[in-house]
Amino acid sequence: MRFVIFVLLLGLLGVIGWFIGISDVVEINTIGKEILRDTNVVLHGVRLVEKKYNKPSLQLVAAKSVSPLGEEKTYLERFTLISYSDDTDDSKDKDTPFASRDLTISAENGVMMNETKDLEASGNVIVRDEKGRALITESLSWDQEGRVITTDGVVRVFGSNFVLTGTGMIVRPDDETVEILSDVKATFEPRKHK
Repeated sequence: MRFVIFVLLLGLLGVIGWFIGISDVVEINTIGKEILRDTNVVLHGVRLVEKKYNKPSLQLVAAKSVSPLGEEKTYLERFTLISYSDDTDDSKDKDTPFASRDLTISAENGVMMNETKDLEASGNVIVRDEKGRALITESLSWDQEGRVITTDGVVRVFGSNFVLTGTGMIVRPDDETVEILSDVKATFEPRKHK
């Protein structure tokens, strides 16, 4: 149903664009330009899956998305972004925080660049990996191509046997590195052997 509404909306925009192309009718041309100048594409209940080599590479679910015409970005409300890696090595078995390849980012608000899929997230930001480890902060940036997470804010990282806190962070999931930039505190619990 959402897809049908989206297609109808695109069709309506196409008709308006066709009217703009009519140079004989000045009134329609002026009205059409005014409508397109202030138009946003607003979608509620969005689900987008991008595929690369017939496998999901990115999935976005949002309560609302707003794409202003003429801008190369989309504004998101209450969203979840899953970034899938095409990497198939065995590093998923390592126990470094965020060593697994698939990451889920959830937040109250976000701005996604349409071409690059880079993301600025804010408001109750939570990043989770496949093993349930979590990063919690108030804002962060995600570089889709470089697969790097950065933030200048206060961070908390939770795992099955550790808690890390600090200010500022750089996470490179594919290199299995987590760098907390300042005010670092760590708590570790010994693993229980079976």
